[in-house]
Amino acid sequence: VGDQRSRLLQQAEYFAREQGLTQLALVAVQGSVSYWQRQGFLVQDTLCPDAGAALQSYTGEQARYMLKAFYTAA
Repeated sequence: VGDQRSRLLQQAEYFAREQGLTQLALVAVQGSVSYWQRQGFLVQDTLCPDAGAALQSYTGEQARYMLKAFYTAA
């Protein structure tokens, strides 16, 4: 299962890069922050008001907004 998750994330990153995106974003729930950190995502504590309000909609758990930036060789 872990290998399949890794391949799925690699495919998402590939597709994002092909579309010209520079980062992926997600909302980590159910205590999954450490998993996503191992995949290269960083918790974003400073959010715009709309994003902060959206996170409040996750009742009963601590939802964290996370980003993974793509770095390309110059």
